[in-house]
Amino acid sequence: MWFSHHFKIMMPRLFNILAHSLCVCVILTAAEESNNPGPIGLVRDVAIIGGGASGTYAAVRLREDLNTSMVLIEPRPNLGGHTSTYHIPKTNISINFGVQSYLPYGPAKDFFARFGIPTAIPTNQRLTALNVDVETGKILEDYSAPSANATNEAFQRWLSITTKYREILEPGYWDFPSPVDIPADLLTPFGDFAKLNKLEAAVPRIVTISGVGYGGVRDLLTFNVLQAFGASLTNGQSSLQARLR
Repeated sequence: MWFSHHFKIMMPRLFNILAHSLCVCVILTAAEESNNPGPIGLVRDVAIIGGGASGTYAAVRLREDLNTSMVLIEPRPNLGGHTSTYHIPKTNISINFGVQSYLPYGPAKDFFARFGIPTAIPTNQRLTALNVDVETGKILEDYSAPSANATNEAFQRWLSITTKYREILEPGYWDFPSPVDIPADLLTPFGDFAKLNKLEAAVPRIVTISGVGYGGVRDLLTFNVLQAFGASLTNGQSSLQARLR
């Protein structure tokens, strides 16, 4: 099962809960820095950089479950990372953007259950596609998207590649090789890698779902794309597409 934007609407609630739960953490914001121009001295067991999903999960686990002191460092005035809400000025309308779904990977389901956040299986929404050049932001008037069959076939090739490197990339980098032993594939520009492995038809789906490559995906290292769209996400997306077909 995938977690979809059905529960993303509830995400502000989650991060309000987390903010209260972590109220003793120090969140370093620009405003605080202006009020405290000097250095801040803290002694903690663990320093967590970033208050996104991973950072907040780590903070809650360390403090609440493992009785470990920590400091959470987040440059923005709120927790949530890539899960955000935009409030349209002078209206009561809010738009949730950023993270659209979570995979049932590792402790994800238990984490949301811990804070009473409801989840739901996504539905197959029929949307009108707007094709945009990710390098320039210009609308592509004469662009023809790859067929569903071509996309699915390329996506299966991508799944095989992500599975090959899964052990060194997920769930962390403790088994990542030393610089001299990094596989050449990971250091290849993704444009060249996609062409060599016949992945071009899968690239629009990878970019759309993960958000990787806005501003240009061709010159990114394949490693960066695997970071954003690795084996777990690819596997979950393949299962979802099979269910919705």
